[in-house]
Amino acid sequence: MHNHSRYGCNSRCKKCSEILSPNTVHHIEMDKDGFGLTINIRKSTFQDTFQTLLNEHNLLSDFFAHTFYDAETSNYITFDIENTPEFNYLIQQIFDESNCTENHSNMICVSLLNLFFGKLLQDFGRTIHLYSDVNNATYNRSFPLMLKYVQSNYQTITLPMMSQIFHYNESYISLLFKKYLNENFSNVVQNLRLEQSKILLENTDYNLDKISEMIGYNSVDHFSRIFKRKYGMAPSKYRKECKTAGR
Repeated sequence: MHNHSRYGCNSRCKKCSEILSPNTVHHIEMDKDGFGLTINIRKSTFQDTFQTLLNEHNLLSDFFAHTFYDAETSNYITFDIENTPEFNYLIQQIFDESNCTENHSNMICVSLLNLFFGKLLQDFGRTIHLYSDVNNATYNRSFPLMLKYVQSNYQTITLPMMSQIFHYNESYISLLFKKYLNENFSNVVQNLRLEQSKILLENTDYNLDKISEMIGYNSVDHFSRIFKRKYGMAPSKYRKECKTAGR
């Protein structure tokens, strides 16, 4: 019996796959001619890399959203997967890339994991079973919904708006964000805006006025100051360095 401080995906060919939340105590058994593959994902990596998955609305995204911000609850999901060549090949690719030290292998591995989660839902979503420690009364079940709403509306969201939508007072909402993210509400919104600005700087030719408007800032000077404070360089310099690195 053991546990991990990160997410674990156990694929036990031939029949079953589990996704375990951090700190879930578990024990794996299999036939003598079987094999198991465990994929561990750091919580910090998961939040930064799989934001699109967290923004979806399905059992898998709800599972991750709840367990990510509730370290005390033990949860896991099982899928009854069929032993298909296509799925086995995908798992083999993930294993190979996770042990590869060549350039861009981490980016490829992340893409394969996104494909893995998508294929689980598409091909085996009907077999999902969620097991949860329902005795934990300390966790606020509304928080994942709050976070998803902020992630989808970071350009315009304010604390008073959150209070009206979720019917909690502003102080309590602030307390929840501090408790589960160790960040105040305004910092969470700011970080979401800045992360989106990096994507726009890297992948578009929009000028800074346009980008600051798209992410929710009325002043390009204010956006530039916050960006430089966060990343140690001006947005224009960040864009230039990205283009230089991509040559």
